[in-house]
Amino acid sequence: MQQEQANISTPNIQEQSSVIALILQRFRLRAWRRVAWLREVWQKTTPENKTLGAYHQEVDRILLEVDHPSAESEWYKKTEAQQAFNEDVQTIETVLAEDKHSRFFLIKEIFGLNQVEADLLQACLVVALEPQLGRVCAYLQDQMNRPYITSELVARLYGYGTTIRLSPESPLKTWRLIKEDIVDIGQPTHISIDPFIRDWLIGRSELDENLVGIAHIHLPKTPIPAWPVAETLKVLEGHLQAAPPQRVRMKVMGVPGSGRKTFAAVLAEQLNMPLLVLETGRVTPVQWEAFCTYAYRQAYLDRCALGWAGKHLSERHWPANLPPFQVQFAIVEPEQELAPIPTVTDHQVIMPNLNLEETQALWQQMLPETSRWEKNKVEKLLHKYHFSVGQIANFAKTAVKTPEEIEAHLKKQSHNFLGKLAQPLNTTFRWEDLVLKDHLKAQLQDFVYEATQRRSIWERPGMMRLFPQGKGLFALFSGAPGTGKTMAAQVIAAELELPLFRIDLSSVVSKYVGETSKNLQRIFSQAKNKNVVMLFDEADALFGKRTDVKDAHDRFANTDTNYLLQAIEQFPGIGILTSNKKANIDHGFIRRLRYVLDFPFPDKIQRIQIWRQLIAEMTDADRLKQLENAIDGIAENLELTGAQIKLSILSATIMAQREKEQLQLKHLIQGIEREFMKEGRGISSDMKKALWRPLSSNHFKGPLTNGL
Repeated sequence: MQQEQANISTPNIQEQSSVIALILQRFRLRAWRRVAWLREVWQKTTPENKTLGAYHQEVDRILLEVDHPSAESEWYKKTEAQQAFNEDVQTIETVLAEDKHSRFFLIKEIFGLNQVEADLLQACLVVALEPQLGRVCAYLQDQMNRPYITSELVARLYGYGTTIRLSPESPLKTWRLIKEDIVDIGQPTHISIDPFIRDWLIGRSELDENLVGIAHIHLPKTPIPAWPVAETLKVLEGHLQAAPPQRVRMKVMGVPGSGRKTFAAVLAEQLNMPLLVLETGRVTPVQWEAFCTYAYRQAYLDRCALGWAGKHLSERHWPANLPPFQVQFAIVEPEQELAPIPTVTDHQVIMPNLNLEETQALWQQMLPETSRWEKNKVEKLLHKYHFSVGQIANFAKTAVKTPEEIEAHLKKQSHNFLGKLAQPLNTTFRWEDLVLKDHLKAQLQDFVYEATQRRSIWERPGMMRLFPQGKGLFALFSGAPGTGKTMAAQVIAAELELPLFRIDLSSVVSKYVGETSKNLQRIFSQAKNKNVVMLFDEADALFGKRTDVKDAHDRFANTDTNYLLQAIEQFPGIGILTSNKKANIDHGFIRRLRYVLDFPFPDKIQRIQIWRQLIAEMTDADRLKQLENAIDGIAENLELTGAQIKLSILSATIMAQREKEQLQLKHLIQGIEREFMKEGRGISSDMKKALWRPLSSNHFKGPLTNGL
């Protein structure tokens, strides 16, 4: 046995240039000493007849504690053949103790490992780098089914007694630097080093496999001049340069595509860090705590700022048992709340929208071919849509060739963006379909003009200073049902060439406390910069008057109303509200609107025009000519709204078709009666006679002479 040991070459310390090489050699030297001791024990306690007595002698050795740590340590000191090993071990360990620059030293410092934990991690690293040493591990434990690191093996190898017990709060566990796997009942736990930690220790700086597909480095680009880079950087540096340095999380708020990640990457670059963006929507709640650990670990080891992104961030809580990395960014949408992180200070910055000049400059920079497009088409796009940095960049990637392609893409993008909270409405109506007083139609045209020109209007310095809020465009259309309020909204959307979405109040208004405000928040947040027109039908259900607080229900109802008032002031888009009960709408809300239009019942002349237009389109010009005299009589004697007239003609047309006849006065009267029945009324006999009187006129002759 002594001859075997004499043939082993001890390390030449001067030739060891790598700390990893020293760690490997340290393990080997200590293993050789342990091998020598075990062979000494086995030689003295193994009988000549090994076949008959080996098992009994093994039991005896265990009970007599022949292989005791103190006896082993004493043997190393007294045995002359071990002195060279002892000296080499001491030399290596002295060099390692003086190391202040290696990655292993950084691991110890960053995660706060004590010497026992460091030795255990070293042992795991050695076996991971040289798997054949697993056979040595089994030999050292005298168990061939244990070719792996155990706490018992590390304790004996590095002189810590019979075993090591790691606290549940040990950094090795909390930072997941090691893995512990149960092999079998009654067997020691298999301990191994985490693959990412193994690779990092040997000099590789790669993304942790647990973050692959979820995290990526976001490269900085030239920031938009209006971005508050300098101000935000000053805040960050103030925390980092404090004594002691403070941890900070910067909430970068804005709509998707507003440049939030690039803004964070620019700030991180100024702090000499890359930005590691984490798309947390791909992380399940069950995976969350482990994911945070891997992300923090990567940040500490590679000195990269973290950028948390994902709409579910507000539902997540950061681990309280881990010290967060010093610089973090949260890429969030407006009004998205985040759970606090202990010991971290939160700040927020709101990404500004691109103004007209910045948008035009980005178009020319990213899509130079736009300079060859028709100037009026480009100007129409720029005034009509609020483009984000991300949208322009995406158009550049897809290499769009015409303004029409851009517009088609934007319309497709906005389709059904609110899910069940809103439904798209067709916008097939034209200005000529609206039969209104001239002054009312003029106000609607003013609304349309402002909608097309509001970017240039509100970006004037004087306007921006005098009107810091309320840059959205809202109108209230009030009047009885059927007077043309919804049709007017459809005409406006068609004129603007924007999608029209009707907000479903049944999905918005909730009996549960706080749910209505949450739904409204989601609507305004999603609709912001979506280039759509929102229609709130029956607005009095949402914008009702605030009441005296008599109970909790009143208090929360008032809270919803107050939230709406603020949301309307901050919303930059286009919204139309309709109501049959203007008197029930909160005065504070009406005061904030510049367009409040009343839609009255149509007068006789307007009714005649509506009857004629609809019959001409739903039948033909000849049928209209035959019915003109009768229509005048109906319009003069019966006050109907435009919607009632349209539905009456629809019912009459279907009746005539069922009877295989052309549309006649009798069908129109029956259609009108069907509409009146909805209100619980009908047409008197005298009125019916009055409606038939025009038939005796010389202006009308034909098949309608057949009475009812």
